[in-house]
Amino acid sequence: MKQNTELKIIEGGIKPKELCEKKFASAYITDTRLMGALGMHVHWNVVGSNDAVDLHQFFYFDVEEYGFETYKSLWVNERSSIELIERSMIDCLGGSKIPVTEGEARMLLREYAEFNAKHHIKMPGGQREYEFMLAEEDMPAADDGADGEIALMQDPDHAKMIRTDGDGSTNPFTPSDMHKDQAVLFAKECTEITGEYQLVNYFLMRCFARDFFGARYLTGEEGLIPGPRTVIGPNEDMVLDLYPNVGPATLGKNTIDEKDSYFMCQSLVETETEYRIIVSKIKVESMRVVRYERTSGFRVSSSEAAMMLARSEFITVYEVVADPESVDNVKLELEFNTMETDHEHGKLYLAFNENNDHVGRRVFMLSDDVFGMYFVTDMGQFIAAAYSIRSIQRMERMIMKSSLGEYLIPTEKFEFKEPVLYEYVNSDFERFEDFLEAIRDD
Repeated sequence: MKQNTELKIIEGGIKPKELCEKKFASAYITDTRLMGALGMHVHWNVVGSNDAVDLHQFFYFDVEEYGFETYKSLWVNERSSIELIERSMIDCLGGSKIPVTEGEARMLLREYAEFNAKHHIKMPGGQREYEFMLAEEDMPAADDGADGEIALMQDPDHAKMIRTDGDGSTNPFTPSDMHKDQAVLFAKECTEITGEYQLVNYFLMRCFARDFFGARYLTGEEGLIPGPRTVIGPNEDMVLDLYPNVGPATLGKNTIDEKDSYFMCQSLVETETEYRIIVSKIKVESMRVVRYERTSGFRVSSSEAAMMLARSEFITVYEVVADPESVDNVKLELEFNTMETDHEHGKLYLAFNENNDHVGRRVFMLSDDVFGMYFVTDMGQFIAAAYSIRSIQRMERMIMKSSLGEYLIPTEKFEFKEPVLYEYVNSDFERFEDFLEAIRDD
């Protein structure tokens, strides 16, 4: 009698935590899209894993250039570790945390994953952990009323959005054409507009960055007041690309003057290759931009731009009488929202303000979102810098109250007419006093 020797393989064992089922717990995004960046935090409950019961995911999205730029995660529900990542990736954006649904979180991640694919940008590491969020079959159902898949892209010739429908046809696209769920999510991404200066500065910021979709959101036929959660209709006749020969640019400074019911704006912008002064006229009605006109524009040198952006910098230098690696723990204790960057001779921590109120000023400066900075050198120096006496004094108090304070000895204090710390950070000098000696000789 012939025996059947065919073997069946029965899958068993414990799945890796990355492959286990995830149940949505909560999520939020920052309402900072008009500043050009967004943060998102998603919390999942992990089912069927011996290694983890929680997954916290943190995403950083750049609206203008880099798309889905940074990803970090935690497989524990440890509050101090969560706060440490939030301060470096989320809180430094200066916005409010707006709750979103699972579907909205997935939709936002898909949007920026598509941005990366379109612009040939590599996805951040850890893809095995977040790829389940991109799966079509796992997407929660969208609201009723959607007419099919819509892809969004910019029409560079007309500075408007166009939509590509399932049949391949294209039509003008504006915020009011969004699916309901897309429009609700987009409104959550944008902060509330509470003043005309704020509106004008955000509008110019988006136009110079060539983010015309974001700019057109601010021209809605319905006012943005009473809040940012309202879906608005656009002013489609307004041409936004008034400066087609100026590439994507950063708005470094904008000065607003009122004249004959218009806001006259003198803007200092920086492209990859040059600085320019651009003068524009903007009219605002019912908290929306209704007219945008070009007046003049011309190039300026980097030294002229530096003079326009110049401000005093106050610096306090400490000697560290402990292992410089111990300084890493001071980030949380100083109660600043900090962003860390590695440099050849140490680590730089940018300390950001808690909000983006500086956008509402008549004279807007992009750098006003930074409260101060501190640089920890490999040679045992701790250097704190701020842009007012009051700010540097606050930093000094926090530093000395921290657990690191007992290992720091203040040695020198300086006031400079223009910022120098960042120049030192990017120099070849290992000690600050050697750098000062060199610039004095120059």
